[in-house]
Amino acid sequence: MIAVDTSALLAIALGEPEAQIFLAVLTREDCILGTPTALEAHIAVERRGEPDATDILRKLMTLSNLTLLPFTAAHSFIAQRAFDRYGKGRGHPASLNFGDCLSYAVAKRDDLPLLFKGNDFTKTDLVPAVSLQS
Repeated sequence: MIAVDTSALLAIALGEPEAQIFLAVLTREDCILGTPTALEAHIAVERRGEPDATDILRKLMTLSNLTLLPFTAAHSFIAQRAFDRYGKGRGHPASLNFGDCLSYAVAKRDDLPLLFKGNDFTKTDLVPAVSLQS
């Protein structure tokens, strides 16, 4: 089981270079996605105004091995602690934003690897679901 961050979903929907790697993981592994992260991905894709990307994201949300996870009070507490430790403006090189803290909480609560794009989460205590050289 792995947790999924918005950045991985956007990479797939927008056809970024890592798209095929992330899609392979999403279709092969059991995945969980926090409901706020699903909304964040939707908003990010809609803002770009690319209908194809919106369609791809909608299809990803229907994968049988992708579970949308309700965000609980426990997740909120973990996300708050993530911000306190790794958040933007806190002096830590991870510099997690709001959405990052939500994904962090989903992964951290169940000690799951996280599927993400970028280097921010590599500076936290989470385990990456895949290792990409940037």
